[in-house]
Amino acid sequence: MRAQSLGQSAAGWPIFGQFVAHDITADRSTLQHYVDPRGLRNARAPQLSLECLYGDGPVGHPFLYQRDDPAKLLIGLNGTDVPCNAEGVAIVGDPRNDSHMLMSQMHLAMLKVHNAFVDDARRRGIPEHGVFEAAVRETRWHYQWTVLQEFLPSLVGQPFVDEVRAECLDGSVPPTGTAQVGVRRRPPLSACAASTIAGRDRGG
Repeated sequence: MRAQSLGQSAAGWPIFGQFVAHDITADRSTLQHYVDPRGLRNARAPQLSLECLYGDGPVGHPFLYQRDDPAKLLIGLNGTDVPCNAEGVAIVGDPRNDSHMLMSQMHLAMLKVHNAFVDDARRRGIPEHGVFEAAVRETRWHYQWTVLQEFLPSLVGQPFVDEVRAECLDGSVPPTGTAQVGVRRRPPLSACAASTIAGRDRGG
C-alpha cells in the first residue's frame, strides 16, 4: 500500500532549493538572539549567477580553481567530495554548501557540471582564453533553465510561474541591484521569477 505521505515531486528538489537559496541570498550579519528582518541586507545578487560556485572567479578567488588548469573548479581527491583544506574545512564559495552531506554533494555535482562544460568548450575548438567564460555561460544557462522550467513549477505551480514570468517580461518587476559592484541591471528572466516568488512567499 502506498503511504499517503509520499508526494509526486522528486526527492532531490528540497536540496536543489537549498542550493538556489544559498545562491541568491546570504546574511552576513552578526548572530544575535533577535534580529529585525527589515534591517537585514542580502549579500548576494539575486540573479542565479552561481556566485556560490564561482566566487570572484579565477583571479579573485584562485583557491577555488585548479592550479594547473584554472578554467576548471577544484574538486576533492578521487572526485567524490568537495575540496577541503588540511583541517577538513571545505574550500567552497559558500560555507553553507558544506552544512551536510546532501548539500556538499549537490555542490560537488555543480563543480563537475562546470568542468564538463570546460572539456566540451575545448572539444568545440573555443580559444583557450574564452574557455572559462564559455563553460560558465553554459552552466548558468542550464541551471537557470532548470530553475525556471522544472523547479519553480514543481514548487508553486505552472500558473503562478507564468504570471510572474509575464510581470518580469513586461517590466512591472523593478531591476535588481547587485550588492557586490553597485551596478543596477535587470536580472535574467529565471532569476527575476525566482526572486519575485521568494519575495511573495515572505509576504513581500
